[in-house]
Order: sequence, then structure tokens, then C-alpha cells
Amino acid sequence: MAPAELHAKGHAVGRWRICRTLAQSGLRAQQPRSFMPRTTELNPAARRAQPLAGPAGPNRVWVGDITYLPKQGSWLYLATWLDRCSRKIVGWNVRETMPEDLVSEVLCRPLVVR
Repeated sequence: MAPAELHAKGHAVGRWRICRTLAQSGLRAQQPRSFMPRTTELNPAARRAQPLAGPAGPNRVWVGDITYLPKQGSWLYLATWLDRCSRKIVGWNVRETMPEDLVSEVLCRPLVVR
């Protein structure tokens, strides 16, 4: 029963009293585990990218990233490309799955700015 239901029946209870009573009985509340999708493959033999020099001007260096957006029981995957000099978005793509071409597909279609 929830504390509000117990209060309605005339019992004086609070969150900490419930926690203490559960602990004395050897019980504890079970919290749901948070889920974070794992997409990185750790391979120590993989070739590493070299550090980039400072941006020399617009449209010379672009950087990409993927962000996970929570959505009622699932995830959305947002892939973006940014111009490193101007820090403006060059392109983006959103999908409910994360296929291999999620990031590269952004480069194949133009960004529509409104």
C-alpha cells in the first residue's frame, strides 16, 4: 500500500518509517535498472584518429556525434554534423534504430534551414 492509502485508513506512516520497517524485516525496495544502450566496440588494436588542428575557416573541418534521446520506453538516435569553426549544424538525422549508415546518410542530403 502507498503511504497516502495508509494515511487515509488512519495509520501514521511516512517514507522513512516504511524504509526502516522494511530494513528491520530484512526487506528492501527493488528499483528498476536504468538502461543505457551500448554501441561502442572496444578494440585496443583499432587505429585511433589523430587530433585535429584548430579550424582554419568555415567548411574545412566537420565533426559528428550521436545522441540518445529517451522516448516512452525506447530511444531515438540523433546523428549530427557540425562545422567546427562556426559551430553551426551542417546536417542531422533522427531514427528509432541505429543502423550503420545513420551518420553517413546525413552527408548525402542537404540541410534545409527555415
